[in-house]
Amino acid sequence: MRTARFRIITSILALLGTHTGCAGSSPHGDGATTADSLDASVDTAAPAAVPDGPAAPPDATRIDSTAQAPDALAATTAPARGFTIDIAAAVGGEIMVLPFSVGSILVDSATLSLYEVYVASDRGTVDVRPGAVDLKQPAGGLNVRIPNAPPGLYSLLTLHFAPPTATTLPAVFQGQRISLRIVGRSAAGRPFVIADKLTTDVALRAADGVELTPGKGVTAWVRFNLEGWFDGIDFSRGGGTLDIDSGHNADLLTRFRKNFTQSLSLTLQ
Repeated sequence: MRTARFRIITSILALLGTHTGCAGSSPHGDGATTADSLDASVDTAAPAAVPDGPAAPPDATRIDSTAQAPDALAATTAPARGFTIDIAAAVGGEIMVLPFSVGSILVDSATLSLYEVYVASDRGTVDVRPGAVDLKQPAGGLNVRIPNAPPGLYSLLTLHFAPPTATTLPAVFQGQRISLRIVGRSAAGRPFVIADKLTTDVALRAADGVELTPGKGVTAWVRFNLEGWFDGIDFSRGGGTLDIDSGHNADLLTRFRKNFTQSLSLTLQ
């Protein structure tokens, strides 16, 4: 890992506001901007809605997005100075609030360990560490701002999911050093728990780069498109609570990892 990075390690208890894959290593760039020259901040402002992106391709680690921000949004929402990353979950383009329904499946809680986010331009790479993202409270979404991001042509954003390294773990992880935990109920009312130590990079590339110029701003809308999260998951297996983890129903965990990584999309403005 590079030593020059943003140290934003915080628990965000608000991603959804009015709502695998494969193992991978962290990308590194020789032209990375150092933390001494940049500032970053994280808040929980409600995420802006963006249009649906194209269906995710089968490659779980790279997803090309051609979605464009709507004219109405462009006219009323001026990007903050620098680079802003807005992360939320959606169904049919609508931001969701937990608990939320994905088809006939009810999701009661979902917590992710987004260990690091890398933002790449033609002039180098900067990175931030959002930490644990709990999709529980309806207060707003995850909004990461890098006000002093260097000018350049931006087109690639990489999400690095990995178990947290901090001594204090999110309470919902129940003492487990994992990277995601999702709790819900099937259409038949059967409870399930998905817990995973997933470590992977998901690279999202926009079809066209966006130029960040001095005094201006670029916003990256990252969306978990939830419609396919539970495709191919057999909730009728066994009895009682359905545990899906490395020690129970590992084949279902593999399927969920694929669904999870393919659910992400990116829009740049």
